[in-house]
Formats: sequence, C-alpha cells, structure tokens
Amino acid sequence: MKAPHRVLLAIVSVFAPISFAALPTKVGLAEAKKLAVEHNFEVMAARNALDEAKARLGRARSAYYPRIGVAGGADTMRMSTGNQDAILGYVYGDINLFNGFGDSSRSTVAGLEVEKAEIRQKRIEFRVGLEVERAFHAYLFKKLQIGVKKEAIRVNETHRQMVGLKRRSGLAAESDASEFEIKAAMLESDLLLLDQDLEEERTHLKRLLGEEVGNSIEPVGELQHVHLKGSLPEL
Repeated sequence: MKAPHRVLLAIVSVFAPISFAALPTKVGLAEAKKLAVEHNFEVMAARNALDEAKARLGRARSAYYPRIGVAGGADTMRMSTGNQDAILGYVYGDINLFNGFGDSSRSTVAGLEVEKAEIRQKRIEFRVGLEVERAFHAYLFKKLQIGVKKEAIRVNETHRQMVGLKRRSGLAAESDASEFEIKAAMLESDLLLLDQDLEEERTHLKRLLGEEVGNSIEPVGELQHVHLKGSLPEL
C-alpha cells in the first residue's frame, strides 16, 4: 500500500514546480508592456477585429477565383437494346469575368477595412502601453512613499521613547510626549491611505495586463530620475 503513495508524491514533486514556474511573480516595465499586448482585453478585441477584417477581405477576393465542382448520380440511358441504368459523374466549373465592378468594389472596401483595423490595433497597443507605464511607475512611487512613511513612523517612535525616558527623569513635559503620539496617529493614517492608493494602482495594473496575468505579478524596478541643469543658460 505504501508504494502507490510514493509514486504519487514523486509525480507531484516533478510537476508542481513546473506549474508554479509558469506564473511570474516579479516583472519589470518592459515585460509588463509585453504581457499587456498579449493579454489586455481591449488589445485582444482589436486583434480579433483585425482577423475578422482579413477574413472578409479573403472572402471578397475569392470572387475572382474559378470555381470547380464534381457532381454525379444514377440515371437511365436509352440505348438501341433498351433502357439501361448507369451511374454518371462529371466535373463543372465557372470563372468570374465581369459583373459590373461589383467584386472589385467589395474587395477595395474590404482592403480599406483591414488597413483601418491595423491602424486601430496599433493605436490601442500604444495607448495601453502608455497606461501600463503610468500605472507601473505610479505603483513604484506609492510603494516608495510607503517605505518613507514607515521610516518616519519608526523615527517618530524612537523620539517618543526618548521623550518618555526624559519625562520620567523630569527633563520633559507631558505635552512633549503627546506631540509625538499625535504625530504617530497622523503618520499611521497617512500610511493607511497610501496602502489604499497602492492597492488601487495594483488593481488598475491588473486590469491593463489581464486579470489572469495581473493576479500573479509584482511590479519591480526603479523610478526614472530626470536631472535638470543647474542654470538657465545650460538648458
């Protein structure tokens, strides 16, 4: 009875790492943009619209192709010796030479629809890429703000404890300790708001990348820094 359990565990140990490895946990900006192009719902809809436009163009152009078919069946043939049943088969075909430019007009319109769908897809991909970049940097900025706020809370707590020691020694008043307690409450409130903002940016990024992809990613990177010149003549 123990052997099957050992086999089952061996299978799990082999396949489990593969399933989790397929889900990225940390992605940079370039990879996030690539995921958005592949999985964003709006981009996928534009890509499907382009495929449909190409299919309509193919159907419009098919009018120029010759059509060939095969038909057959049973028939009765009259012969000098009498009627005789036989199975007949034949090949037929036709070619479209001219129908008043109707086919060429439909083909031209279908071609323009393909060009329109291609331009629309490129515009949507570009816009989604900009939105991903904005949401990505906004997420990093909120995360940096949270780190700064946590450090401020730590420093404030250190100062509060120092004032507590001085107050017990008679070197500080109770109002001095109250000042740091009020500041601690304000910092905690600010931290809570930043956590909410961070989650909003995460949710927005998930929507841009596609829900299935977005649920498994954690944006990583550094904020871009713009270095300005020191004086106007150097600009």
